[in-house]
Amino acid sequence: MSQGPELFALDDLRVIDLTDECGVYAAKLFADLGADVIRVESPKGDPLRTQHPLFDPGPESGAVGPVSLPYLHFNSNKRAIALDLETSEGRVVLERLIGDADVVLESYHPTEAERIGLSADRLASVNRQLVHTSITGFGLSGPHRDYISSDLVAQAMSGLMVLTGFPDDPPARLPAAQAYHQVSLEAAVGTMAVILQRDLGGGGGHVELSMQDALAVSTAQTANLNHWTQLKVVPLRAGTGNPARTFEVDDDGAVTAGGHGAAPRRTIFECSDGWAVITPRLVDWEPSVAWLSELGDASALTAPKFDDPAARQLADFYPVIERLVANVPVERVYHGGQAHGLLNAPVRTMAGLFEDEQLRARGFFVELEHPELGTTLTYAGAPYQLSETPWQLRRPAPRAGEHTEEVLRDLSYSDTEIARLAEQGVVRLEHALVGRTAELRHAERDPS
Repeated sequence: MSQGPELFALDDLRVIDLTDECGVYAAKLFADLGADVIRVESPKGDPLRTQHPLFDPGPESGAVGPVSLPYLHFNSNKRAIALDLETSEGRVVLERLIGDADVVLESYHPTEAERIGLSADRLASVNRQLVHTSITGFGLSGPHRDYISSDLVAQAMSGLMVLTGFPDDPPARLPAAQAYHQVSLEAAVGTMAVILQRDLGGGGGHVELSMQDALAVSTAQTANLNHWTQLKVVPLRAGTGNPARTFEVDDDGAVTAGGHGAAPRRTIFECSDGWAVITPRLVDWEPSVAWLSELGDASALTAPKFDDPAARQLADFYPVIERLVANVPVERVYHGGQAHGLLNAPVRTMAGLFEDEQLRARGFFVELEHPELGTTLTYAGAPYQLSETPWQLRRPAPRAGEHTEEVLRDLSYSDTEIARLAEQGVVRLEHALVGRTAELRHAERDPS
């Protein structure tokens, strides 16, 4: 374990994490900048602990069964308390926890949040300085308020799926839970805005997010909303290169496809060992021809007629590029094109990401020891670099109930009260290593 920085950007904040998939990353963003993030889960265990893919460290590690790799990633740097919110005493513990917190992040369905006492009015009465951030599928108002949602539903309802994939195929879903990630980012930004307001002399406040809103913003900006409202033009899914398409709207509001509003453009080409993005532009005609000439015969682009810029068309590039890069490695296409100031880039595979010299030079990948698993795992690093209060991966995701006793002691519960709550099943204690952080366990394994 590396030595941590003396200062963290958010180490004066305590955040209560009551999120599921659509919010767990928001809490991680706070934890990675030093906030004390306490994840609240059921004594039966967080459902995210079973999320695939699973990693089985083997019987020699002493771990109880396979562990969820997504859970380990999204909950690193957090503490955990196992608390039964279906009991009145469990909700009392949660209320005391919230009374001592700066931020609550929760993603309960609106009716469920109200049932267990997590409404905005209720939390404001518990802690006037609290920043309460609620993430739902459709928001806390509007006719769809009580509908259920998911990453897939949010992508469909936001319009994002019609911008993805090939134009003749059905709408395509973006992989890797992009709706959950996007709303988490928006939640972190909104939460920090209210924290700043509070720290400048205001009170706490409620930050309310809808997954549909968060993704619709991306769709509207990508599609440029006014292109549709004013010109009836939307960018169709690109695939390997397709145009925008115009639409006609009759007096009854029916929409029919019209002609194409832009010439087709190809940007993805197959090389000898993979795919590359190559973005020819007419303003780059001369450097593009110079680069292609280094790869082979580009005489088709040096014909006398092309001395007149008006005669040049993007389509003239495509057969030449396709022919010349087919037997050239991706890295040569990338570096050679960039040397001429061209927008060339490799289409990275997952394996390629780990070999990327730029990411490695910037320390993007971070290794973290997991003593309880008997192994070291590699994590994605910082999405930003702060000079004075750096991001750091400090400790692994907690085991179920790992910090229950520690957190309860922070709230002034006595040993007798803690034992009673555990006996009644209100809380779950992790007896093996109660209250010990990953750093302490590491030090005990290696006193040096």
